[in-house]
Amino acid sequence: MSRNLLWGLVVIVMIAAVILNQGRRSGHESETGALLFPSLGETLDEVHSVVIKNKDMQATLRRKIPLALIDRPESSTTSDQVNSEQPKIQWIVEEKYQLQIQLKQLRLMLNSLASARLVEKKTRKPENFSLLGVGEGGTEIQLSTDNQTYQLVIGNSTAKRKGRYIRLLGDDADVNQVWLISTQPDVSADPLTWLENSVIDVNADNIQQISFINDAGNVIVTRQDGQLALIGLPADAELKYPSIIDGLGRSLVSLRFDDIKKVAEIDFANASEVHYELVDSRRIIIQLVNVENAYWLRLKDHPRSDWAFGVDQQTYNRLTTNLQDLIKPMADPE
Repeated sequence: MSRNLLWGLVVIVMIAAVILNQGRRSGHESETGALLFPSLGETLDEVHSVVIKNKDMQATLRRKIPLALIDRPESSTTSDQVNSEQPKIQWIVEEKYQLQIQLKQLRLMLNSLASARLVEKKTRKPENFSLLGVGEGGTEIQLSTDNQTYQLVIGNSTAKRKGRYIRLLGDDADVNQVWLISTQPDVSADPLTWLENSVIDVNADNIQQISFINDAGNVIVTRQDGQLALIGLPADAELKYPSIIDGLGRSLVSLRFDDIKKVAEIDFANASEVHYELVDSRRIIIQLVNVENAYWLRLKDHPRSDWAFGVDQQTYNRLTTNLQDLIKPMADPE
């Protein structure tokens, strides 16, 4: 073998090694059965940013490190103190006032992506991408660490194979190859879906009295002999059904919102109110308004009173109850 040929083989081997190494660093492998992102599982704790977007909306999730964790002197606390007192790292959603997100939901999505394997190659024809949900306007995800970025378009689920269609993005990705992966990551570009959407949660047994105050008249419900009862029911009136008052007592059980704004963005000047007096003497006052068929409530004189919570019409109607909502229609006098 000539020296020139030998050197040529060495160069070819070196080039192949570089290409292979670059492929490994990128985290993108293209063999059936391989992990979608081989290095992601080892670096999940290093992910500091997640951007999910489609043609209509975007959710930007960022890790927020409490100030108490920055430049903490190592000798200032014992190991027991660090374990018991160390502030927790938080994640926020940029598009909704940098409010904290549900960490469990984020962990589930990241773990699903980290454990996903390439099951089967699908189409390479761009004209077919939209059929699988991975075309233009599909849901794009970008995960970032200090040293690596993971990008893909995630498409439709397939119940039969228990997976989802994806297409990798990025400079080193084969952007025209659609894959079926082995997991079904639950992703959403709607910022609201990442928030913990609880407004308040009060058990019905803790309510002593409810006062509904609105333009249709005041209604008072109070606890008597252990049961909630309507005060001032007209003699000739009859409740629509016996348990209707009990339902009012459950109106604060797991009360949830479907939108949120700063309270200054909503005009509560002419709001209806509902006052709850609890058995422990605490009071909860809720203000409610209908703004062009969008329903908003505010917790007055409450730690969360700076926020306006959007609710559905059913919740709004329940919290603005009037007497006519509770009794059967009265017959017209002859």
